[in-house]
Parts: sequence; structure tokens; C-alpha cells
Amino acid sequence: MDEKARKDLVDRLAPTMVWDSAAGQALSEAAGGVVLRPDGIRLPYLAELKNEGFVAACTISLAERVLMLIRSLRNTGLPD
Repeated sequence: MDEKARKDLVDRLAPTMVWDSAAGQALSEAAGGVVLRPDGIRLPYLAELKNEGFVAACTISLAERVLMLIRSLRNTGLPD
């Protein structure tokens, strides 16, 4: 992959609809990445049409570190 085109992390902490994230999740996971909800669970598509945000990362450890940072910031009362 061209390093200029590579993106290690994408966060979307506002709600989206499944059709806005499905293709991106498929491409990310096919390339070895992970897409997680804010609670750390893989972004699902069976029950809801609305996603409550997500973090897409090149590795699970990067995604988990970012989610921990987001939770920490939210617990301090800082604005999103």
C-alpha cells in the first residue's frame, strides 16, 4: 500500500447509519484492520440501522488504546 494513502486510525464518534459505514468496515477488515463501537465491540449490522459511532484502526491494540483515551476524556467532563 502507498504510504501516502495509508490511514492508521479513523474515528467517528457521532451516530451514522449502517449504509454509511458498511463498505468502509469491509475494506478495513479485509486489509487486516478492525472497526469497533465505543464500547469496544465489533460494529454489528444485524439489529439496528443506526451506529452510535466507531473507531476504525489498523490494529486492535490501537483501536483499544484510542477507545480508552476517549473514555478517559469523557470521564473528565471535557466536551466531545
